[in-house]
Amino acid sequence: MNHLDYRMLPIHQLNSNIPKGRKMIKWAPFATMPELFKSLKHTQYEQTKKPRPILTDDRLNIINQQLDEAIRTTSYIALQYYHDGFIHYTEMYIESIDRFAEFIIGRQFNHDEVSFVPFIDVVSIDVLPAPD
Repeated sequence: MNHLDYRMLPIHQLNSNIPKGRKMIKWAPFATMPELFKSLKHTQYEQTKKPRPILTDDRLNIINQQLDEAIRTTSYIALQYYHDGFIHYTEMYIESIDRFAEFIIGRQFNHDEVSFVPFIDVVSIDVLPAPD
């Protein structure tokens, strides 16, 4: 009988006090992988951002004229604006203009949601035909 083969020993002779070791400590460096991927995704997102567009005086005058027309005719507008590195698009009805705070206040086209868009962020305005 081979004394080194534990499979041949009776159960009462086996030592049940087996050391557990360090468990998952050896995998600790990989525990940061989700944070690493999250950080990489955030870096990629930040790199896709664009700087705020610089509008010429002519373009600003056109935007101002379209804004005045939309207020005068109580029309819906298609508004492109800059926010957090990206150009966003929305369709809205202008509720009012806060000239002191320099905001356009309007209601979203398909929602009852109120939006506040700073003048400085407006990239373009198009007056839309009245919805049916």
